[in-house]
Amino acid sequence: MNINKKTFYTITFGEFISNIGDRFQKIAFPILIYQEFHSSFAMGGMVIIELLPQLLLGFVMGYLLDNFDKKKILLWSTLIPALLCSVIPILSKYSVSIFFYYVIAFLIPLFSTLFQTGFSVITPALFEKEELQKYNSQFQGVRTISKLVSPALAGLLMLKFNINSIFFINSASFLLLFFSILISYIPNQGNKENGNDDIKEMFAGFKENFTNIKLRVSLLFTIVVNIAMLGFNATIIYYLQDQLKLSNSLVGIVYSIAGFGSLIAVTLLSTFLNKKDTFILMNISMATIPLVIMASGIVENWIFFGICYSILSGLITIASVSITTIQQQESTEYNIGKILSSSFVIATIFAPFGGILAAYFNWLLNPRLSLVILGLLSSLLVIFIKSYEKKLRGDK
Repeated sequence: MNINKKTFYTITFGEFISNIGDRFQKIAFPILIYQEFHSSFAMGGMVIIELLPQLLLGFVMGYLLDNFDKKKILLWSTLIPALLCSVIPILSKYSVSIFFYYVIAFLIPLFSTLFQTGFSVITPALFEKEELQKYNSQFQGVRTISKLVSPALAGLLMLKFNINSIFFINSASFLLLFFSILISYIPNQGNKENGNDDIKEMFAGFKENFTNIKLRVSLLFTIVVNIAMLGFNATIIYYLQDQLKLSNSLVGIVYSIAGFGSLIAVTLLSTFLNKKDTFILMNISMATIPLVIMASGIVENWIFFGICYSILSGLITIASVSITTIQQQESTEYNIGKILSSSFVIATIFAPFGGILAAYFNWLLNPRLSLVILGLLSSLLVIFIKSYEKKLRGDK
């Protein structure tokens, strides 16, 4: 195994363990907040606080990753969360203000986002462009497996140990990821050129995303898929429990079925589809996603919905991996961080519209019709984007 593959698989293994620990904490942290404060406002505040870093960091994240030592950034982005996780049990022991929990809830996603984007930035330095789809799908596959196994493991751990043990376990998982990065070879990439305007450079990725046709189409599809999935996710529980009257255990089965759809997709991407044109795969998945969303609301049956959700999860995975691969292939070592982070910021800004639309149609009509309308609107947006792309290519 060459050194680049060794780096990729070493860090991917560390991320697998760390992601399981992180999933543990995503279950345990809200429970701790509820036990400490018994407040719906405290719970709602946690959700908002955890979303803020994804938006705020995006404006400087690309600049940092393109101009400073990437290995050091990755190391700090794992070491600091490890320390923060170990502080949470101490805070609960002394019954401190919720402000301190909010600070931690803000900082951990901030550094996790920095790591995720940073790893996407260094991946093109490890492999040839035609290999990126294969390794991106493998990395996504590892994350999918961790999502499948972590909820059951977290439940078992909380039965056997107290809730504070979960935070120490997550801290240890971050430390494992830290050491996997520490022992790995990460090649040096582009350095900052003297005389560059730092402020202009921070926003260079936004300009590049609207200059390159493939990047522009990928960005627009990212916006659509974020809106569609936020609306879909906002409707799931309401549909399954309010309209279909499913028990909690059956709802859990539906989510499990969806996870297997993602796993099948990453397996296909890293085997049968790894030589296929990435842009074509993105277009096919984006054309199909709205149709599956519409189909999920047509038949009032939880098994049919679970199958649709599984197919949808697979298509979302294919679209996500394809978009990331295109962004990597169309970037250079000097601007890849800014392109990835600017796309992330723009998509995050538009994503809440999906939740707003879903809430409105759920209130005005019912969850089934809400899903059909959401799929129809997404389909119209995809058609518009493809027409826009055709016009752009015609103008050139």
